[in-house]
Order: sequence, then C-alpha cells, then structure tokens
Amino acid sequence: MKLSQYDLLCISQLQARDIAGKEWKVQGQTLRFADFDPRYPGEPPWKSGGEGIACPLLDAQGRVVYYAKFFDQTRITEKRVRRAQWLAGQQASGWAPQFLAAPVTWVTGSPATRPKSIRFDFSCLLSVAAPGRPWQEIKADITSGAVQWTDDLRRRAVRDFIAGLAILERRNFIHGDLSHGNLVLDPAATSGSPVLCFIDFDAFVCPVADELASLSTAEGGTFGTPDYCPPSLVAGSASQDVRPFSDRFARDTLLVELLGFDSTCASDEAASKWDTHVRQKLLGRAPFASQLPHLLLDTLFQLPEHRRPHTCELAAAIGIPVGPPVKSRVWLADRHKAAAQQKTGVWGRTINQTVLTPTNALTRVQTAATRLLAFLCLVHWSGAVTLAATNFPVSMPSLAVRLTWVIGWFGIWAAGLVVIVRIVIGDMRQHVLQVGDFQLELPFWFRPQTPKCPQRVLMHLGMLLLGLAVTILLFV
Repeated sequence: MKLSQYDLLCISQLQARDIAGKEWKVQGQTLRFADFDPRYPGEPPWKSGGEGIACPLLDAQGRVVYYAKFFDQTRITEKRVRRAQWLAGQQASGWAPQFLAAPVTWVTGSPATRPKSIRFDFSCLLSVAAPGRPWQEIKADITSGAVQWTDDLRRRAVRDFIAGLAILERRNFIHGDLSHGNLVLDPAATSGSPVLCFIDFDAFVCPVADELASLSTAEGGTFGTPDYCPPSLVAGSASQDVRPFSDRFARDTLLVELLGFDSTCASDEAASKWDTHVRQKLLGRAPFASQLPHLLLDTLFQLPEHRRPHTCELAAAIGIPVGPPVKSRVWLADRHKAAAQQKTGVWGRTINQTVLTPTNALTRVQTAATRLLAFLCLVHWSGAVTLAATNFPVSMPSLAVRLTWVIGWFGIWAAGLVVIVRIVIGDMRQHVLQVGDFQLELPFWFRPQTPKCPQRVLMHLGMLLLGLAVTILLFV
C-alpha cells in the first residue's frame, strides 16, 4: 500500500483544533471531543507525542471515557499501521483489568458519522481511558505532599504491576516501552479495582506476530525510554538500528520506584539513577522487600537481562498464582483484504475481527534452507580450519611458531563464526537468544539488519566456498 492511503489516520494540529468540542457518535454512543479550557486557552486538550495525537473523548457527564489516537504524518508507515491492527485484534483489554487501556478497535469518521461542521474524513485507534494519572505525575504529587503514598497503595500497585507483566510473559509478549509515563495509577481506586494500568503498547514485541513482531528504530519505532530501558539499547541507538527486546530492566526500575519512592526523592529522576545506599535504605522498610531480594543487590542496574528473574517467579514469590503459558491469537492483517475493505468504504471498522491467513510455505522453506546451509557452513568451516591448524608446514619445527600458527587459524575460524552467526541472527530478527529458560543478550556486533533470503543464501554459499578453498589449498 502507498503511504497516501493512510492519510485518514493522520490529522494535523489545525484539524485537531477543528474537532475539539465536537460531538461524535461512536458505536451507538454519543461522545464529545475535549474542548479548550477557557482558563488555559493556549493549552490544547489533546496529548501530543512522538507517535501522534491522542484526543480525549467525553461522555454525557463530561468524563473522559476513550482516547482517539491519530498517527503522526511524518512517522506513519504500513508496518506501523498493520502492527496497530494486529494489536487491536488481540483484544488485550480483556486479558486483565490492568490492560483496560489497550487498543480496542478502529473507527472511521465518514460523512455519515463524523461530527457536524467537520469537512474531512478521519480514522483513529480507540482505547478506553484508564482512571488515574501517569506515575510520573503521581510522583510529583508525592514529593509535594498532595498524595499520600501509603504502604497499602504500594502493595496494591506492585501486585497489579507484577500480575500484569506475568500475564504478558506467559503470552511471550513484551510491552517494549515501560516507563513512568506509561503507567497510569489511581490512588483513589476501590479494593475491587486495579490501582495500576498499562498504556501505550506501540513498541510491543511478540514473536507470534511474525513479520510484525517488532519495530526497529530504522523503521520508525522506539527502543524505549532512557533510564528505563536496558542501557545497551541506549548505547547502541546512536549508531545502530535497535529495537526493544526485554521489559526486565524497566520492570525492576519501576518496582524500586513503586516500593521506595517518597517525598525525599526527585520526581524527574528514574530509580536506575538513585544512589545504591539510598535505594537499599528506602527498600529496606518497604513491603515485599524480603520476597523480592534482587532489588537490594548493589549491581541491580548492571545486570544483563538474562540474569534478572522471570516475572512469573516474582509473581509466585509475592503470592500471585501463575498459570501455564498462553498463546496469542494468530492474527495477521491481510493487506489485499484491507485494501479491498478500504475501497468499499469499510476499511478501519472491521479491522478488529480475526483474520487468518494461510502460512507462507515458500518463506518457511527458504528459512529452513537458510538455517540448514548455516549448519553445514559451520561444520565445514570448523573442519577445514581444524585441519589447517593441525597440518603444520615442514618449516615450522618449533613449538612457539606452531602455537602462533594454531592461534592465527583460530582467529580466522572465530571471524567466520561471527559472520555465520550474524546471518542466522539476522534471519531470526532477534537480539536475544533463548533456549528454554536461558536467555543470552547478544553483543551489538551480532545484531545486523535482516538481509533478504537470497542474500542470506548467497552469504552461506560464500562461506562454504571459502571453507572449500582453504581445504583445497592445504591438500591439493
């Protein structure tokens, strides 16, 4: 699809001003776009960010019940829209109360349904408004004394937080951008309602989504929020194409804040920047300190992601029952069907329905062939270099010279191994190798952009020919 076909999903600041205060009938319910506050005429009623504009929708009582999200014209891409379609199709808002604000559906403001006096059509992603305010604002109120962050609220918030992340972990789903701005907390929540909700799932990572599994920075995505995402992503973002791969660093940072933050802390400073002794002192008297001992480690924020405990383990430690893994719905937007829906005028209204597409057999065969070639290449390359390293020339009688010969060939073997692994990891589109419960965070030089399948095959064949050339030079 061409980018121009997504124009309905983007509105400008001037268009957002035009729809402010206008009524809109959505799925039989009359809603109203939030209007400008006369007390603050220069402050827009919508929320702007790097991803786009989120306009609050009010009910008849003036309560914010939904947010209508529009994309930024400069950052919208086909993959971004298809990922949003896939996410809406998962109906994540039904997984648990903590995901109330996950995207619900697409809606379209056509000439028959759009607000009166509005002359342009639009489409948007609709999400339920979670009660409360971002944790970032709550922290500022705790510092000023406007909010009393009691031990009971700490316990409830942490239980909601860990329970929600455990559900995501069971579904092999990564939020991708956990931070103090993407958690909404409601200190006034009753005992039957969650204190904490997750928002902004745009950076999600989920392998079951196939080619939509993640969005790299080169594709217009985000790697997370500095001080809340793994430091390796921040370090690599300046010069490399990176993408989110874990929530654990952000999880531990936010756990420390939820448990230990008080009026002596700076509201604009992440817990990952706190002094170690201050962190340990604040957590020493906090709830769950004994059940979550890793938060007291001196090296907490130096740990690689695979050394951090699984969220399901933390849930079990604080008494939250954890069920078996759950598979996400296999839902892939069919681009031909989407185009047909757009032409008939219903594109964007039925996008939340499950669409199953047949497995691309050719892609599977290509991937299997590529990995088989990688295995053969690794075996042949290792064998050729081993023979070369042990076949000493007659002119090398001394042990030192022979040792240098072996070390040199080992270096050649290691360089070839790096090339092979780069190709395989590029094929897998991952930054973390996982075998069972073991996870290995890969160095940056193992994180290439994914080459096309013919390029990968040529790379493998090139390595096989190089190994064959080494063998011929030695024995022919």
